[in-house]
Amino acid sequence: KERLEPEGRPEPRPPAEARPRKLSVTAIRTLISNPYEIYAKHVLGLWEQNPLGDGNDSQGRGTVVHRILQLFVAETGNDINECTADRLMEIAEREFDSVDLPVHARRFWHAQLKGISDEYVRQERKRRDRALPWLQEERGVLELPDIGFTLTARADRIDRKGNTFILYDYKTGAIPNVSQIARYDKQIPLTAIMIERGGFGGSDGGTVTRSAYIGVGREAQEREVKRKGKEGVDLFAVDWDNLNRMMAAYLDESTAFIARRNPAARDFGQAYHHLARFGEWDDTSGLKEETEQ
Repeated sequence: KERLEPEGRPEPRPPAEARPRKLSVTAIRTLISNPYEIYAKHVLGLWEQNPLGDGNDSQGRGTVVHRILQLFVAETGNDINECTADRLMEIAEREFDSVDLPVHARRFWHAQLKGISDEYVRQERKRRDRALPWLQEERGVLELPDIGFTLTARADRIDRKGNTFILYDYKTGAIPNVSQIARYDKQIPLTAIMIERGGFGGSDGGTVTRSAYIGVGREAQEREVKRKGKEGVDLFAVDWDNLNRMMAAYLDESTAFIARRNPAARDFGQAYHHLARFGEWDDTSGLKEETEQ
């Protein structure tokens, strides 16, 4: 009988003209951890469809809670006296009424937000003391003409004081830890550099003095992303230089979009594993050279 050999780890190398020349900062995270997913989406044009469900999922929860926090900022404006837990819950109840949620999901999310509302507002008042909200859900675009690439971002929130900026990203799930940010989660460092280079209207020439995740889950927390490394090294600038080198490499057709290049990033999507025939190979497998037909 003919013996069928299992597939090796995919390593596609599409032609230069087929390679993506525009990616978001969140896609950069995927490119570092699982380049094959970027290949499947942006070269083959295969996008994951939203699963059918009852709305009680992390993505749905994140959308609703993001909306509540954005409205809280927009409606309280610069009036610190309006920044209260009662006002936050008033907005939350209104938003929960406006979306089609299962009763159990609504009750759970409402109770969770209620439980952290006092602490969240206490932290929010400190944020307003540092700087005032400037932009929310703002799309940024920055050209990298030297390599012919465009980087995009959507900032949850940028606060401003004079010509200094503070970048915040809301998280309803787990906040990236120091190791994850150092290895592959570059959303905040790259967005901060985009702000300083004018990627968001009116921000050029300014300085991002603080960047942080605002966690809204079982507890309210704010976790700063440190910019200064040992001996005063600007870690965000290092990430920016690395991005330029990495994208220059991926725009060259000799560079492969390897499947599961960084298996330590265990939280990347499973959607393309069947396409990559993951299971016929595993993370200990060698790399299989694969060329485009």
